[in-house]
Amino acid sequence: MKNDAENIRILEQLRPRYDSLRTAQIKLSAEQDRLDTEIQNEEATAVELLGTSDQEGMEKIISDAWVDNTAVVDEFVSIINEIDAAYRQLAGTPEQVAISRPQSPPSRTPPQR
Repeated sequence: MKNDAENIRILEQLRPRYDSLRTAQIKLSAEQDRLDTEIQNEEATAVELLGTSDQEGMEKIISDAWVDNTAVVDEFVSIINEIDAAYRQLAGTPEQVAISRPQSPPSRTPPQR
């Protein structure tokens, strides 16, 4: 059995470790609070911009936008090709090869970067 003096000596030796761990716990708790606030702010921004903060919902919105953007680009390419063909016909210059996109059906998933 340890006597009081030995217990006090052990406690005094442990004090720096305890203080260090307590300081770390306080810092980590403050960091967790800061990150929780940051997450709440980012979720609010997502809801404001996209109407949801749900990951699957955001992925669907992004995927739908990618499909829409691809359709708009395809339409723009078609219009430019038509204008260019009409111009070349009026100018009497040789026809330029039209720009086209491969004829595969659009994916619902944006390409990976």
